[in-house]
Amino acid sequence: MGQSSISIATRAWMILGLFAIGLLANTLMDAAKMREHLRSSYEKGVTLLVESAVGVMTHY
Repeated sequence: MGQSSISIATRAWMILGLFAIGLLANTLMDAAKMREHLRSSYEKGVTLLVESAVGVMTHY
């Protein structure tokens, strides 16, 4: 039976490293989505505020 040249500790660190890379990638993607969502919400809020102001001015 052949032995692998990679030790168990090295394999464990590799798995941990891959997990950390995956977690970092997921966090970055979530941050990008959150930023886009916040920008969209801000734009909608500004639009509603302007429409309200125009409505008040039109009324008077």
